[in-house]
Amino acid sequence: MTEPTSYLDAGTLFKRLATPAYATASFVETSGQRITYAQLSERIRKASALFGQYGLTEGDRIVVSIADEKETILTFLSLLANGLTAILLDPDTKTSRAESILQMAEPKGVIADGVFFEQVPAAKAYSMALSVKPEQPQKGQLFRKLLGKTASATDTTTYPALLQSLSAGTLPNQIAPETVAYILFTSGTTSDMKGVQITHQGLFSHLQTLSQVYGLTSESRLLNNLLLYHADGIIQGPVLAAYQASVCVRPFAFEINRIGELLDAIYKYRITHFIAVPTMLALIQRFADGYEDSFQTSDFQFIISVSSHLEEPLWRAFSERYGVRIVNVYGLTETVAGGLFSGPSDDSYRIGTVGKPVDMVARIVDETGQEVPDGEAGELLLCGANVMKGYLHNESATTAVLQQSWLHTGDIAIRSTDGFYRITGRLKNIIVSGGVNIHPEEVTEILNTHPDVVESVSFGISDDVFGERLISCVVPKPGSHLSELALTAFCREYLEERKIPTAIFLFDDLPKGLSGKVQLNLIRDRVRQLDNSTTSTSLDYTKLVMEAASQAFKVPVSDLKPTDTSRTIAGWDSMAHLDFVIRLEKALGLEFETAEIMVMNSLQNAESIARQKTSSR
Repeated sequence: MTEPTSYLDAGTLFKRLATPAYATASFVETSGQRITYAQLSERIRKASALFGQYGLTEGDRIVVSIADEKETILTFLSLLANGLTAILLDPDTKTSRAESILQMAEPKGVIADGVFFEQVPAAKAYSMALSVKPEQPQKGQLFRKLLGKTASATDTTTYPALLQSLSAGTLPNQIAPETVAYILFTSGTTSDMKGVQITHQGLFSHLQTLSQVYGLTSESRLLNNLLLYHADGIIQGPVLAAYQASVCVRPFAFEINRIGELLDAIYKYRITHFIAVPTMLALIQRFADGYEDSFQTSDFQFIISVSSHLEEPLWRAFSERYGVRIVNVYGLTETVAGGLFSGPSDDSYRIGTVGKPVDMVARIVDETGQEVPDGEAGELLLCGANVMKGYLHNESATTAVLQQSWLHTGDIAIRSTDGFYRITGRLKNIIVSGGVNIHPEEVTEILNTHPDVVESVSFGISDDVFGERLISCVVPKPGSHLSELALTAFCREYLEERKIPTAIFLFDDLPKGLSGKVQLNLIRDRVRQLDNSTTSTSLDYTKLVMEAASQAFKVPVSDLKPTDTSRTIAGWDSMAHLDFVIRLEKALGLEFETAEIMVMNSLQNAESIARQKTSSR
């Protein structure tokens, strides 16, 4: 195993960033604001004084759940610089799960939006319970001065406003390498939650690896608008940028109707590296006609594909169309962010593979733990400084995957004779949909709590755009009147939107083997048959559009009107729009052009375009 040649620790890094050389340099840029390294350093030091007032010490755990991206970034780095352990909790996390995480994590404090404290009253009991009210940029200062008016008073009881009255504190000179830097909870059932603990040594050694592989410098400009409550969003975005004193650009959330604007940002912000998930690349490939030269700027170097499997056909088609290299990264939350890299160097680049390990050792073993020869499939094991410390307060789960410093990834891989690794399957029952990991057992657990459900099972099926789609099959109690929409509404009460099944099928029974386990291969066949039978030869356009909209937006057909738009249907967001289009294409047996999809802004328009498209065939 090759170790990183050197790496900065937190103390050294944040002292360096506080020097005058970086004072005016940009740290984070968005479409509406800019954070400099001077502002970052000031926040870190004032936060240090605040943490001192609460008597917090190195390794104390603090839950962070903030919707505002600027405050999430500044708070996370403030905790990191002061040796406190940040527990990132997505603001979309449902109340029951948030309560379970608080109970397990036993934090010393919570920094969260006011709505979090309303939904989770127990969070108010911590000695440090800070309600967040994001800072608003002051506007119209010149006119206020001319008119002799003063700015409105600031609420100094909320965070971060309460920092204003504090003097800068002192950062710790050194943080122990084994101190946990942050904890991210993976998807999973409430009875078996897994909080991944990453130490300072693990984090900073891996930041050095990423920097070396990507060739980052202080001149690098990373475009990363992935979710901050996932490792690839926070670590391969703001944290990696800070490590190199470079810039992280987050112009706006990814949306289909802003793909052109996103690609324009490559030139506008002088982007050098674009971090994306395969689903984003698939959507760009389909909806970005006329933007083929977007990556042909003097600054841009390569795209970095993370989080989920990059299909070989998409990889080749995208690279050829846009004339750009895609670096394919394999990693887990348990390895900070990466581990194996296909590219950017020619000696590690091979389309269809995850390349070679960097600063890690990889093995492929059979069911008995014996290493298999090159060319044979087995489970991929990884060992390196960036492997997690373990799962928080879950010794059994830790022992199951971390054995003698080797992390059992649960992925099936094959190594070629010249050292390239290819992922061919998965042992663990995890669905990766649109770059988001989903444990189907978590969804099944929720469905089984419905009073009219006898049993259920959830699993993934392959999808060209999302990688996989989450499907649930349910056996209702005799005489009940369950429907897909009713079950979807029930799931929404307990699950984040990204974990809602794309389809729920009702069956009289689920096929089982002699052991009593549901036979997933048979139930998948049933689902495929139902999926195929939904292709309609009827040209009742109104009916087809309404049915596709009902399924995609999870709204009863009876509640839909031809004049409905994305403004009148709550579930009609960017991804649901694509789901709607795909369902309509399948029903009609055709494929819409990008321009047609973009103007389907009402059900009436969608029907009109469908009619025209069919008649022109």
